[in-house]
Amino acid sequence: MIYYSLDFIKSQLNGYLKNLDRWGKTMVILSGLSEKNSESSSQHDGIRLSLLNICQESTMKNQKPFRRSGIEFERSSPALSFNLDFLISANCSKYEESLKLLSDAINFFQSHNYFDHSRSPDLSDQIQKLSLSILDNDFSELSHFWSSHGATYLPSIAYRMRIVSFDGSDIKERIPAVSSHDIND
Repeated sequence: MIYYSLDFIKSQLNGYLKNLDRWGKTMVILSGLSEKNSESSSQHDGIRLSLLNICQESTMKNQKPFRRSGIEFERSSPALSFNLDFLISANCSKYEESLKLLSDAINFFQSHNYFDHSRSPDLSDQIQKLSLSILDNDFSELSHFWSSHGATYLPSIAYRMRIVSFDGSDIKERIPAVSSHDIND
């Protein structure tokens, strides 16, 4: 689910940037910031999309383990829902180009901050919807993040992707529904 969500965002952003006059090639890759020796990330002139954090969505924690299926109930593990924090960082040979590229990415996310199957038919069937918002970091958090990864600061912005769900679809037990309400005395 995590990969499919981030890969979908990468593909959408790549499609948007390719349609702009100034970016004609694939501009977005999935890459960890500390992948210094990876040829795909260190030589890449464009945007790196990097996973920062995974946190459980607290409003979705108390789901029932039972769901109705025809005339029975099925017990399974409740779905787990997560928020993914990711970073969009622009890395171009010219600093000015990095700023332009980052601005175009922000424009994309400003107008494309919600994805579902009606708006995005190519969204994986395993994902119901994705909602994006800017993740507000102060300067000390940002500085700590970049230094802890041993990476050189790049123009960047962080986003939170809500809600990526892992469906506990493995059925553990089938329980017949009550078919009669007669009470024998």
